[in-house]
Amino acid sequence: MVALADSNSTFHGLRRFDVGRDIGPITDVIAVAFADELGPGERSILREFRLLQYAAPALWLASRMTPDFDAVYGGFVWVEDDRIVGTLTLSRLGLTNDHWLISNVAVLPQYRRRHIARALMEAAVDSARERGGRVVTLQVRHTNTGAYRLYESLGFHLLEQTATLERPSTSLPALEATPLPIRRWDAVDADEALDLARVVFPEAYQELLPLRRSDFRPDDVEGLTGVLLDWLRGYKTYRLAVPDADEFAAMMTLRARLRGGFHQLEMSVRPRWRGFVEPSLVAHALRLLASHGRRPIIAEIRATENRAIEALQAVGFRHAYTLDRLGLALGPPGMRNP
Repeated sequence: MVALADSNSTFHGLRRFDVGRDIGPITDVIAVAFADELGPGERSILREFRLLQYAAPALWLASRMTPDFDAVYGGFVWVEDDRIVGTLTLSRLGLTNDHWLISNVAVLPQYRRRHIARALMEAAVDSARERGGRVVTLQVRHTNTGAYRLYESLGFHLLEQTATLERPSTSLPALEATPLPIRRWDAVDADEALDLARVVFPEAYQELLPLRRSDFRPDDVEGLTGVLLDWLRGYKTYRLAVPDADEFAAMMTLRARLRGGFHQLEMSVRPRWRGFVEPSLVAHALRLLASHGRRPIIAEIRATENRAIEALQAVGFRHAYTLDRLGLALGPPGMRNP
């Protein structure tokens, strides 16, 4: 693992992310690093980070008082010339240390080709492994060949592809669709949610990350820190399902933005129901999100859900880019991947 610098020294190199003082500088790094490809996802992340800057004192206090805060909102930065020039976010998914997510890997253009991104990645992978992690995942644009080569050289491989679509903050179109018995679902519906997920998640994903019932108990997955961060970011989350006897025909997660920015939408449909429920689900989602303000909407849909993508495009969504989710199985501490 790359040696960590003392966070109180002027040593140039790698150190852990300090949410109380670093949220502003890393936001600036991300804004510059992704300036040429600021899609809806990146703009949403930047807005979240800008909002979190105003809550820096509260975040600092939470990081000291909440034992698992660093696991939910941690990471590393690279310092050169007395400023942060590279950053990476490392977050635990769920309440166990099994699954870790890497995101926001960014290096200022003038500091690239110095192996800073590799050092950040190696630090994150080693940190997840030392905490008992089994798997690390990340998302990368399908067209970002440079980043793809780095991740593959560290042992990451493709798990699934997701289409990211964006709809501008225009008025709602005429939404005529067959009414469905859409209802909210929560922890008591974990079995039905798990069953649907096992049908729609790709085999490669489930081989690396076997799905568990606890993954579909929202309180277990998010924990107190996740709820706090959603509040700071200004989200209201809706988990919706279309019941079919003792199973779910479809599921949808909506994150309504309460203070500006993008609404978000995710959808999964059981294969035998594809082509029947998507227009109704999209209509319901648009009406519900519009009740929280007319804002742009980001939809993230598995590339295999063609009918869902078509239903979204029919009401004004356009394809922005494709994200590939990559995964890496971790060995014991001290083990390196080829």
